[in-house]
Amino acid sequence: MYRRACRSGQPLGFRVPSPACPYCKAELKRTPKRKTKCQACGSYMLVRTRPSDRQQVIVTTSQAAEIEADWEEHHRRAQRLQQLDPAELEAERLAMRQQLSSEPQVADIVWSLLRKRRHQHAVEQAWPLYRNDVLAMAERHLLEERHMVALAYLLDVCALDAWLEEHLELQQDLSESRLRERFAPGVLSMLDEAIEGAGKSLKDIEPLLRSRRVKLSMLARWQVTPSALATSLVEALSSLADA
Repeated sequence: MYRRACRSGQPLGFRVPSPACPYCKAELKRTPKRKTKCQACGSYMLVRTRPSDRQQVIVTTSQAAEIEADWEEHHRRAQRLQQLDPAELEAERLAMRQQLSSEPQVADIVWSLLRKRRHQHAVEQAWPLYRNDVLAMAERHLLEERHMVALAYLLDVCALDAWLEEHLELQQDLSESRLRERFAPGVLSMLDEAIEGAGKSLKDIEPLLRSRRVKLSMLARWQVTPSALATSLVEALSSLADA
C-alpha cells in the first residue's frame, strides 16, 4: 500500500503546484487533468488525491492503484466507526443535549460514547474490550487527521496486544519473536500511517513509548518493557514494508 511504500519519507507522486513526470522526473508545462502521455518518456501519468493528506499528486499507473487501495481502506474504516449501536448513540445524544442545553454534534456524541465505553471496560478490567475501545478511538483520530494523538493510542493498543494473549494464557513466556506475532496487520498498517502523518520515524517509537509511561503504567505489571516492545514493533513494521 501507499504508506508502506513511503518508508523513506518521500511522499508518493509529485504535488500539482510543481508538476513533473512521475516516471522520468521531467518538468511539465502544465498540470494534466486526465490520463496524459509524457512528452519526454512516453509513459502515461495520472492525477490522484491521497487520502492521508488530501494532496493532489501526479502518479504512475501503479501508484494510482495503490492510492485507490488506500481510499478503499479509508472508507472501510469510516464504515466500521459508524457501526455503533443506534440506540446507544440516541441515548447519548439526549443526555448530552440535556447537559449542554443545545444539540450536540455527531462527532461529539461518538467521542463521548467511546470514552464511556473505555472507562466502563477499564473499571470491569475487561481488557480485550478496553483494547477495542482504544483502537476505535485511534481510528477516529486517524480519520480526523490527528496523527500524533492516533499514534499514542495505537502504541497503547500494541502494548495491550503484546500482553493480552500471555495474560489469557496464564503468564507464558513472552519472547520478542512471540511479541511480533501478536500485532494485527491492520493495527500495524494504521500505526504506519500515524507515524508518517505525525512526521515521525521508526527510531521514534521507543522514546514515544517511554513518554507514555503514565498512560502505560500497567506495562511493568504486564512484564513488557518499552525497549522490547519498540524492538518488536520496528521489526514488525519493517516486515510489513517489505511485504
